[in-house]
Amino acid sequence: MDFKDYYKVLGVDKDATDVEIKKVYRQLAKKYHPDKNPGNKEAEERFKEISEAYGVIGDKEKRKDYDKLASNWQRYQQAGQGGDWFQNFQNQRGQSANFEGSFSDLFNNMGYKDIFSSIFGGAQGGAERPYSGRRSAKSGTHKRGDDVEVELLLTLEEVFTGGEKEISVEGKIIKVKIPRGIEDGKKLRLKYQAPTGRYGSDKGDLYLKIKIAEHDYFKRDGLDLFVEEKIDLFTAMLGGKKHIKIIDGKTISINIDPETDSGKTLRLKGLGMYNEDGSFRGDLYIKLLIILPKNISQDDKSILKNIANKNK
Repeated sequence: MDFKDYYKVLGVDKDATDVEIKKVYRQLAKKYHPDKNPGNKEAEERFKEISEAYGVIGDKEKRKDYDKLASNWQRYQQAGQGGDWFQNFQNQRGQSANFEGSFSDLFNNMGYKDIFSSIFGGAQGGAERPYSGRRSAKSGTHKRGDDVEVELLLTLEEVFTGGEKEISVEGKIIKVKIPRGIEDGKKLRLKYQAPTGRYGSDKGDLYLKIKIAEHDYFKRDGLDLFVEEKIDLFTAMLGGKKHIKIIDGKTISINIDPETDSGKTLRLKGLGMYNEDGSFRGDLYIKLLIILPKNISQDDKSILKNIANKNK
């Protein structure tokens, strides 16, 4: 069984803080996100790899268990033993090892709590629950697998449009319907899509916890969007037009009134995010910031001084 060094995958030290790990993950996720690398298989695989790594060491509980397992693997390698280190590690504890797959499968495909329950004595084992299905072949009682929760990273544009998104679970492609305007932290439930239950029992449910990537331009508050736009001094003084990009990718033109103050906020109704059923749309708020001109000529300075004197 292979071992993956998730710290190496993210390029962080083993004693990195949670904040440092999260910061690096966001930078990498932004760099390798499929939307920024269309058709690039290498970037897609890299994105999956860093998401997998963050799903483990980005979670305090999972990171603690991962570090325990990693230390046992390192001791096993230093002892120069061959074969399947995971199987031998379990056998040393008098337990059978019937798991086949990669180390990442432990966390992402099998449900890490059950795995660590068998390895470390059940301190974090997930409870089996009754279900209305077939009987367990071994225990003779009705059982079902544990529910599993994973993080699903979405762009703000994906949340705006909604629709179907494909994800990979146990090597199987599953289509997930993303509701328009879904909030960060919300969970989507996929019934019976979690890894297989124990002893051939029915599968549990897969929960997708929504994580919305930070946007370079838009800031979101509920269904409303907020942006900052820079305008030059002369447009602010005399008025004019400004072209801006909205969330659906279109470019629109807005009017700037004469004598506009820096910090003034314009409200464009109905240009924010949709609600989940698409029946309502929030607003777009544009904060105008005046940028002062540079390298002003002496003649222009004289004109500005005259204007300033008249306004005293």
